[in-house]
Amino acid sequence: MKRTKLFLGLVAIASAAATLYVSNNSETISERSYYTEKLSTERTKKQSWTEANEYINSLYVNPLTGKVEPADYAAAYQQALTMSNAKAASFTFEEDGPDNVGGRTRAIIVDPNNDFTVYAGSVDGGLYKSVNGGNNWNRLIGWDTDATTMAISSICMTSNGTLYVGTGGGGLLGEGSLDFEGSGMQNGEGVWYSTDGGMSFSQLAGTQNKEISRVAADKSKSDVFYYTGSNLGLKRVTNKGTPESVNDISNSAALVGVSVSPDGSVIICAGQNKVYVSRDSGNSFFNCKGNTAPVNNPIGNGGSRMECAVAYDENENGFYNLYLAAESGGVIHSIWYSEDEGENWYQIAPASTFGWEPCISANGQCYYDMVIDAVPGQPDNCIFGGVSVHRWSKTEGTAAWEADGQWVRLSPSIHADIHRFTWDSNGSLYIGGDGGMTKSFSSSTQFFTVINKGYNATQFYAIGYGPNDEVIGGSQDNGTQYNDHSSLSGASYTDAYGGDGFECEVSFLSGGEAILSSVLLWGCKSK
Repeated sequence: MKRTKLFLGLVAIASAAATLYVSNNSETISERSYYTEKLSTERTKKQSWTEANEYINSLYVNPLTGKVEPADYAAAYQQALTMSNAKAASFTFEEDGPDNVGGRTRAIIVDPNNDFTVYAGSVDGGLYKSVNGGNNWNRLIGWDTDATTMAISSICMTSNGTLYVGTGGGGLLGEGSLDFEGSGMQNGEGVWYSTDGGMSFSQLAGTQNKEISRVAADKSKSDVFYYTGSNLGLKRVTNKGTPESVNDISNSAALVGVSVSPDGSVIICAGQNKVYVSRDSGNSFFNCKGNTAPVNNPIGNGGSRMECAVAYDENENGFYNLYLAAESGGVIHSIWYSEDEGENWYQIAPASTFGWEPCISANGQCYYDMVIDAVPGQPDNCIFGGVSVHRWSKTEGTAAWEADGQWVRLSPSIHADIHRFTWDSNGSLYIGGDGGMTKSFSSSTQFFTVINKGYNATQFYAIGYGPNDEVIGGSQDNGTQYNDHSSLSGASYTDAYGGDGFECEVSFLSGGEAILSSVLLWGCKSK
């Protein structure tokens, strides 16, 4: 029986709640009110336990004797044990989706030798692969079999085709526990690699139990990449060997991002109030913040988390432009631009006014959803992602110190909360966020398509099921998803209610109503 009407409830944290009731057999809506009442006297622990014990006993009382009978409990336990054993012997599991929704995605990489081959990783849902440019995805069973965590934070691929996967994301990337409506992610287990297109994986020696925030390949070499993470500094790995520390950067530095120029000559890495740049292929680094920074460097304090990028092409003066975004207190502190590989920096936001205001996160979320990248073929352009996505272009004909430029918001249809940008060789842009993935098939980056088919990485806080195979689930930032499992629905779900879904149930009564809830934090958009 198809359910077309749902029971919609709204659960407000630390506040009163109201519930809307929509019957499957009626078009009328009635409102039920709830209220809180402050106790006039404080209950003691003894009183609280006595009342709780009385309530529990009332649930198990024998209706004939009026008492809780130990024999009843023993009989019920044996019956439940027999049922569990019988069910366990016949348990089989199959994927039930949603195969059209997606989930929080921090990791996307396009095979540098084949634009149609794309890899993506969810913060809680494992690793996926597409062989048709994102039109549909398949789960990499090799990852599930070999790796020891489903929390994926970053992916890169070196020129010889080795796939490197960073895991974790707690701390520096702002992933949290379910207590605060975070992703409830698993702990990081370092870096893993595959040499057979994701069929099998091995853990990189020396990275066990490490929280990795970013991996970045040096495309100028066959098999060299860099990684950063929680109190790891910046590490370089050559030919899957032992990770090596680089000069001039502390091994305990908390760095979030790292980006490498196409020829490997320029490297920028940034983290918690730290920005380092190398102009000699990683042999040495100089600090772009503090007393040791270049004379003309204006980057001051303020930037608990920083993201960085190096341009894909040299500018007209033969330098690689650098971009830097700084967060402070959960909102954007500033965005910076350098035309001479870190010697001089110029603020381009929020000093720029046109088109910028909507991009500032008033919700204090940029400690976990902030990313910046350059634009291939246009070194004087960058894109920034927070709650939404904006593109910056340096105003034509202006000097570097007047480089306020112009900010333009990209398509508002892109799912909120952005974590990753990845380009293919033809200029198509992949965006990873809380809603999975979207793609622009044009270098203009104005028209985007959702590409979540088969990307079954939705994060659910709770699920419920009904008498006719109906399934409902409250998901992280993807609302409450519903599937009546009719002949046409398959593993595709419909959005029953937006926002952040939470506890939900489907009634087993004849009306077939459903109950769902959405988490709110005093009107602020929550993670």
